[in-house]
Amino acid sequence: MRLFKVLASRGGRIVFDERVRAGCPREARGKLKERLRVESLVGIVYSITEIPLEILREIVDARTAELALLGPRRRVDVPRLLDAAVEHRLAPLTARVEALEAARGRMGAGNAAQSANRFDAFTPPTPAPANAAITGDNAAQRRAITGPNWREIRAHYRRTRSPKQTAALFDVPLNTLKARIRREGWAR
Repeated sequence: MRLFKVLASRGGRIVFDERVRAGCPREARGKLKERLRVESLVGIVYSITEIPLEILREIVDARTAELALLGPRRRVDVPRLLDAAVEHRLAPLTARVEALEAARGRMGAGNAAQSANRFDAFTPPTPAPANAAITGDNAAQRRAITGPNWREIRAHYRRTRSPKQTAALFDVPLNTLKARIRREGWAR
């Protein structure tokens, strides 16, 4: 069982603000419904946040150890201890993020070219130039410019009767191939 902090409001008024023990956020949401005696959470704004008990235990242990070492008359800076404990736990993640950012910086212009070609649903597609160079016998480049050759695909499918093999060979989506087989009656 884990501990979750659940906060819920309806119409700008807080109707639930408690800690709940549950196995997962879904169970915590179910307990919220039970306690509010509602079937649905429509109209209720809620937040379910897991309280990381392991980190809290580490903080309490560190605080207890420091208090024992300092003696009864010394004052302890609790916010500083909390910040240090959280920073210690986050150090591996921070190091990983810094390494990724450094790698991105080293890639420089190469990475910028990749991000320029990313899909954006709000930008119309740019057509490939008519004189695009195809190096060697690269079928993937040819298909990117001209599209799949459905006559060849249909002939191969009729020979093998295997949509999976055909889709894999011609590098077309399996569901697209199946839809075309049904729509155009290739199975006949």
